[in-house]
Amino acid sequence: VCSAAGGSGTQRRNAIRSTWAATQTNTNTQTNTQSTTSSHFFVVAGPWNEIQEEYRIHQDLIWIDRPESYDGADSVLTYKTLSFLTIAQLYGSSSDDRNNSGNTGWKYAVKVDDDCYVNTHRFQTHLHQFQHPTPLDYVGQLFEWSVTPKRDKHSKWSVNYDMYPEPNYPRYVVGGGGLVLSRFFVEKAVRGGHVGKLRGMAFEDVAVGMLAERSGVIATHMDGFENFRSRGKGDVSKEVKCVNKGKPLSHCFHGNQKWLELDLGETFIQHRVDLEDMVNLHTNLGLTVQPVKKASGLVDE
Repeated sequence: VCSAAGGSGTQRRNAIRSTWAATQTNTNTQTNTQSTTSSHFFVVAGPWNEIQEEYRIHQDLIWIDRPESYDGADSVLTYKTLSFLTIAQLYGSSSDDRNNSGNTGWKYAVKVDDDCYVNTHRFQTHLHQFQHPTPLDYVGQLFEWSVTPKRDKHSKWSVNYDMYPEPNYPRYVVGGGGLVLSRFFVEKAVRGGHVGKLRGMAFEDVAVGMLAERSGVIATHMDGFENFRSRGKGDVSKEVKCVNKGKPLSHCFHGNQKWLELDLGETFIQHRVDLEDMVNLHTNLGLTVQPVKKASGLVDE
């Protein structure tokens, strides 16, 4: 989970720890044993002193010794994502087998932002049951068309010719609402040297698309990843304009224009979720919000 060290980052992480990232277990009724089905880690940048105590308590932070910046070419987001993939490859047992047969450890690495809610049970079930003619190595919300780099200097997504001179990006999965990468893809990208040789790219979803192209991996679209909260419920174009201008959604939706209440429905990863949403979505699934120990020594209920 990509998260910020300062600001509202700690609150967001605690909200996730208390809801969808609470330990997921399977019980084997024959042996009466339990096994963990997923693990979470928060990738943060910024001053170490802002997260040192939190790290001591939770042991679920990956700290990047870089400024917490999301401004164009100086954005740390791509570095966070590539660092996470490198660490996942380094500490997971190696496997070039897509089915991970005969090996222990993880099968898929999933990257989301800290304003996402993940219905972990539905997501895991759907991922493992999804039928597709090509291997599920790189999965998420995929554009139906080839995306052209924006050259307008005033755009939030602006990229100059020095960074990316080609006329079109490779096919890529939209980043904020979830990237799913198989261990096969991560092994090819990291051990094949593509991560180390990748040229600078401000946008982490495009960067992963570049890695996929170099690794010979095909992107697969899967319904259930939602980047915009108003899709199917309200004015998506208004939300898109707000995001493209880099404004907080609260500046665009207020009073009687406040965004509609979220209902996951068929969605298993919902982006642009606030702290209140995180709790409501969790309890609406019939799940209990777990207490989380805060760095102050107090417990968040």
